[in-house]
Amino acid sequence: MAINNIGCTNFFQAVATGSVICLRKAFHEEAEFITNVAQSYNDVGETPLLLAIKNRNFKTIKFLINELKVSVIQVVNFLVDNEQYNPPVDLTQHPLLLSSRTTRLQQIRTLELIGAAYIFYGNKASRLHGYSCWRQAFLLRQSSSGTTIPKVPLQLSNRGETALRNKFEVQTLEQLERLKIQRRAHWKVQAFLVSRRISSELGYFPNLFTVVNLFNFSLRKWSERQLGTNRALKVSLFFIELFDNQWWENYIEDDAMIAWEVINNTLHYLCAILELLSKLPNNLSFSDLMFILRFACNHLQKTYINYWPTSILYQTRKNEISNMESLILIVVTLITEKQNIFTLSDIQEFKQCLSHHVFLCGHSNPCLCDQFHHYGPSNPRKSPELVFQLVIF
Repeated sequence: MAINNIGCTNFFQAVATGSVICLRKAFHEEAEFITNVAQSYNDVGETPLLLAIKNRNFKTIKFLINELKVSVIQVVNFLVDNEQYNPPVDLTQHPLLLSSRTTRLQQIRTLELIGAAYIFYGNKASRLHGYSCWRQAFLLRQSSSGTTIPKVPLQLSNRGETALRNKFEVQTLEQLERLKIQRRAHWKVQAFLVSRRISSELGYFPNLFTVVNLFNFSLRKWSERQLGTNRALKVSLFFIELFDNQWWENYIEDDAMIAWEVINNTLHYLCAILELLSKLPNNLSFSDLMFILRFACNHLQKTYINYWPTSILYQTRKNEISNMESLILIVVTLITEKQNIFTLSDIQEFKQCLSHHVFLCGHSNPCLCDQFHHYGPSNPRKSPELVFQLVIF
């Protein structure tokens, strides 16, 4: 059937009936139009992929994903919020889990990740779905033949353990049962630990599914005043650590934008957090301040090199650049004001880091000093003289 005879309405009808032959013929005749239609919605708000899922047309689902490159994120959204798609999907009967080519370990990881997705979604029904997936994964680890696949706990960094309050992933069915009486936050910490462990085992971390969900249930709560400022600082430091050795512009476009949004919000919150904690005695350690300073300097340098001053994308990164510049100024000011409580080696370390940053950024951004003069005499606490007094000696 020719594409000009199919139209959008008939395309959705072909998806609903599972007419893969018709879809494939239309795609070969006019691929660009069909690809655009595959990303659209019908009159009740369903995408073609969600419509195919609702009707259990697995061949159509495979065609949409493999041939038309429809986002698999839609599958995840369906799995964790499928109340409108009754009867609910029984994941234990999913072809991926029943296939003889799927190993036991792959089945376990699949169930654990789907369980984490359910739990990240947050409502009570989805948590119970997640619990069922995790329980089945535990049972799969205990083979009837006597060979057990152990769960190797993830070793977090010191900052990670502090941010998550030294919580560890559940290791037994008994611990999983006790999780059922815990608060939502405990469930989501477990979901983070599960997805972090698996993505690390597979070499796929940092994984935005893991990082974005951690941000949504933790640091975003601080902006809603549901998380204490000291806790928010610890979580922020963990986020910075997760991105410390990454350059998120290397991700594909959509993922890069998501990563920019997460890190930009983190930097924005961190500026406010540091301002609040600066008013309290002994709440900010030199090592934490230097960790923040190095991160902001390194990534600001990369951003200048990639976007300053003529890149058309510079305008899309102005907020991120502004937040990194502001964060550097705040940290520099805090260290300068507290220099009497730091050691000489601390001060020397700070001077070297800031001097290096000014030197490198000066080549990429001749207007670097403008960011310091922005905090001029109208704000004596952040005057350029105060900021630079440690560097010039």
